[in-house]
Amino acid sequence: MQKKYFPVILFILLVCNTGNAQVKGTGIGMSFGEPTAFGLKHWISETSAIEVMAGSSVATEYYRISFSIDYLKHDFEALKTRSKLPLYYGMGISAASRSDGPMRYGIRGVAGIMWHTVRFPVDLYLQTSPTMHVLPETSFWFNMSAGFRYFFMQER
Repeated sequence: MQKKYFPVILFILLVCNTGNAQVKGTGIGMSFGEPTAFGLKHWISETSAIEVMAGSSVATEYYRISFSIDYLKHDFEALKTRSKLPLYYGMGISAASRSDGPMRYGIRGVAGIMWHTVRFPVDLYLQTSPTMHVLPETSFWFNMSAGFRYFFMQER
């Protein structure tokens, strides 16, 4: 597909899909920060989701590629606002390759805030994910990112 058609196709997808897809179905998106990554989020209930991320570090030359999978719980009542601003938290596992040694494997916590629209199947988020690598040695890494997701495959 030629790049000049991408904005037109994206606009059509956003305008034609007016359901509240952020608490149902599956979304794809991108996060910017540490790491910069592509992600997939799938809702498994009205308050729980699984998120898978694959990306690369842009802040340091040591971490090359990273993968994570997280279970996320969302609290839609934590912040009383006119917009939907759920807080979310969870735990997961991660793997990261380094240029100066072997792959690192660890557990991570995730906490963030998400904003989503009712009209368009898009959400924006800010999150932090402290990670404790446990193999091959113990180390601690603190990640922060901001991103977006487009949701499709809605369940009606």
